[in-house]
Amino acid sequence: SLVQTQTYSLTDMCASTTNASRVISVVDEIPPIIYAPEDFVVSCPEVPVLELATAFDECSNEIINVIEVVDTVISNCGLFTLVRTFSATDDCGNTSTAIQTITVTDTTPPVFSFIPSDLSFDCADEIPSDEELGMAIASDECSEAIITVSEVITSAVCPLTYLRERVFTAVDSCGNSVSATQTITII
Repeated sequence: SLVQTQTYSLTDMCASTTNASRVISVVDEIPPIIYAPEDFVVSCPEVPVLELATAFDECSNEIINVIEVVDTVISNCGLFTLVRTFSATDDCGNTSTAIQTITVTDTTPPVFSFIPSDLSFDCADEIPSDEELGMAIASDECSEAIITVSEVITSAVCPLTYLRERVFTAVDSCGNSVSATQTITII
């Protein structure tokens, strides 16, 4: 704040003098104007670029460089939302805050790197066990991929002839999924 004292002296025609004074105080009660970076969403595995806020004090006509940042992370299926709270304080103690929200999402399903090949067997052959048939392998760029196996067996018209489909489903921690099938034909 700025304090200024003004003193006045009045003299009349008879040389009588009177003094008076007044105090003028200029007080800054206006907080700075703060501009947070825009909210945005990125999809994993993209890494968000973090920027600082800017602030301007109208009373001093200056850009304020000292800005406090408090980051709060809210977890979501292994990913996160980052809430950034920026605070700027001018020389007179007036403070402003602004918030930026950055959301990291996962909309991409896992990818299979290996799917057991389709096989055919004669009904007289010994049919391999599930372990011998193999397991699919999948990965995800953002989280772990969990693979489950289900089976569908379709009987044919001929006895001892059937079609066995092993369906591999890979699911990441955000629920994105992909499926692949291994077909085993018994003839």
